[in-house]
Amino acid sequence: MKKIRLLVFTLSLMLGVNAFSQNVGINDNGSQPNSSAMLDVQSTSKGILIPRMTQTERNAIASPATGLMVFQTDGIKGFYYFESAWKLVGGNSQWATSGSDIYYNTGNVGIGTSSVTNKLEVAASESEGITIGKPNDDMGRNGGSYSIKFYGFRDIVPNAISAKITADRTDAGSSWWSQGTSMGFYTTSVLGIGNADNSIERMRITDGGYIGIGTSSPLTLLDVNGVISTTGGNSTNWNTAFGWGPHSGLYRTSTWVPAWSEVTAKPTFASVATSGSYNDLSDKPVNATMFSDGFMSSTDKTKLDGLQNTDGSETKVIAGANITLTGTGTSYDPYVINTLAHYVGEIYGGGKIFWLDSSKQHGLIAATTDQSSGIQWYNGTYFATGATSDGIYAGKTNTNKIISSQGSGSYAAQVCNNVAPLNNEYYNDWYLPSKYELNLLYLQKAVVGGFTNNYYWNSNEYDPVSAWMESFANGYQDYYYKGFITSVRAIRSF
Repeated sequence: MKKIRLLVFTLSLMLGVNAFSQNVGINDNGSQPNSSAMLDVQSTSKGILIPRMTQTERNAIASPATGLMVFQTDGIKGFYYFESAWKLVGGNSQWATSGSDIYYNTGNVGIGTSSVTNKLEVAASESEGITIGKPNDDMGRNGGSYSIKFYGFRDIVPNAISAKITADRTDAGSSWWSQGTSMGFYTTSVLGIGNADNSIERMRITDGGYIGIGTSSPLTLLDVNGVISTTGGNSTNWNTAFGWGPHSGLYRTSTWVPAWSEVTAKPTFASVATSGSYNDLSDKPVNATMFSDGFMSSTDKTKLDGLQNTDGSETKVIAGANITLTGTGTSYDPYVINTLAHYVGEIYGGGKIFWLDSSKQHGLIAATTDQSSGIQWYNGTYFATGATSDGIYAGKTNTNKIISSQGSGSYAAQVCNNVAPLNNEYYNDWYLPSKYELNLLYLQKAVVGGFTNNYYWNSNEYDPVSAWMESFANGYQDYYYKGFITSVRAIRSF
């Protein structure tokens, strides 16, 4: 019986293993092993298993030979080979994992360079850099992406090393979603709760190159909403010059009167005679007559003095409201009629003034309460109204276009147009402010009063589906679908 078993075992080895003096082949097709391999295993339906063990078991192997391989079943799983230390096949032992994350606790990381002296270094050409962004996010419409890109490059002329930071937006789908890209800079000044975003915009660079500090809608190359203070250098002059005061001779107040020594190109005067008599003078003054100019005689002066207190009907002038009258009505002291200057915060024209032009006689008035704390922009149907004008007084044009196309109903532009009498005064020219006008109103919200921290609609349409609005918590402007329910405040011009 033992002989039969030995024969069967020997035959099985002969069928599956081809043994030669230099190498061994294991297969199920009877082929010879490759001459370059000590062991050649072949199969089209099976694999090979090498020893499987835990990391602790692997580390317990006594005096492992260089090239020894095992499969680790715990920790960072995978094939490990020994070369002075156990190393993961196809990996870098310096990296570790935590769930789906990887991390690196020691050393520096280089991308595109092996000479690394900082925690992270990226070597790239002028057209390459670091991109941080969110792909496929365009408020749910048509895909697209937003990103911030960082580049380093060299200007050959004037041989300067420069850094470039760009804000890019790549849109997909219809071209009506395209828009300029601005860059905002934010800080967080209050403690957040949960996932709430408590960041506040401090500075903005628009796609037109305007820089705003304290405003998200700069109108000049540098637009600062607040007080500017400087230290060092000539800061004393600059701080004195705030409000266009004296500034090292460059700027003066509007009431500044120069000393005679400061006047340049002074006129020259004729020398004064110090001898001679009145009769020696030529071109002597003469008294005025009915037919010639000259000095007034003492007799005529007496007659004129007698008219000073006369209540002649031809000299009666009465000033109306908001008007001042100066002068006595003579050629020497004529009547001067002036209108009093308005001021921001003045209760006037059914509300409160929140913006004035340079004349201080014209500007914008806001209602002192919201016309609605929750109303949609449209009248129930998405389509383009053409309300895209922006700037001072543009909201009136937009409001007329919106009402003309949307018709009667209860929506933002209509409730502003139908404002009831305010402060016992009735005006029929109230309207939904433009994007620019609403931002001016936000800047004076504490003066006007009555606002919440909600978003407020303005009259500017972004596209057939969405329109612009502004947060009165932080001044952030964004567009959203027209069916969104939020607040409105009416304004009027004067």
